[in-house]
Amino acid sequence: MFAPQGPVDPQLGNVVSEWRAGTGRRILLACLTLILGGALAAIGAGNDSMVVVAIAVLLTVLFLALVFVQQGMLRVVSYTHGIQRFGLFGKQRLLWDQLDSITLMIVDPAANAAGQGLLVVLIVRLLTKKDRKPQSVLLKALDNSKVSIPGYLKGYDDVLSSLVPYLTERLFQKAQYELSRGQVISFGKRLILDPAWNLTYTGLLGGKEVLPLNAVASANVERGVVLIQPRDQKKPWQRIHARTMPNLSVFQRFVALVNAAAPAGYGNR
Repeated sequence: MFAPQGPVDPQLGNVVSEWRAGTGRRILLACLTLILGGALAAIGAGNDSMVVVAIAVLLTVLFLALVFVQQGMLRVVSYTHGIQRFGLFGKQRLLWDQLDSITLMIVDPAANAAGQGLLVVLIVRLLTKKDRKPQSVLLKALDNSKVSIPGYLKGYDDVLSSLVPYLTERLFQKAQYELSRGQVISFGKRLILDPAWNLTYTGLLGGKEVLPLNAVASANVERGVVLIQPRDQKKPWQRIHARTMPNLSVFQRFVALVNAAAPAGYGNR
């Protein structure tokens, strides 16, 4: 991440950081395009069909051009008052004071392999780590407009280590203020935190389960699933897919806050 010099945006302010697509992704996409185009051309040549060969060459050239143009134009710029994403089909922008949620798009590869059979799932689980990096970060505004920050951008780790914590702190302070005014804080469609600092989870059939926030020991993410772990139980109270839980990092801040305030040995008596 770096802070390039540039003109000040009237709404967003000064440029703070900029991220672009790396060269490695362009090379990978180009290689895949050449392989697929070459295979199609080989099929055409094997059948003595010059029309198929010509179509394969034309499509390959078009896709190569599209890859390099699209990847070259893709960039995400953060400013003092917001963020903007530039791409082939236009731009998206979001002001920090209009930010409503951050969603960490963490997906377990084993879940994607579920349709390939149990053996494949087990192999994928053995070869992958429990601690998964988000494939992307989705920012949503109060008007439902969105800005997605893809994980293949060069310097993406700085997004996770600098930008996400900064935005988490802003949303955490906002959530504390809303709780103090008697408002309910939602973390997706099923989990809420009420002003009495109780969590309520609504199940698929409408049943509700309640747990005081100060009874939660941790909310760690394993293989894309948030495990809400009570202090006095071995099994998690709830398991929620991280990609369906907006403001997960804010929820973790609340858990850290109540843990810091809890007396030593609380929940283990």
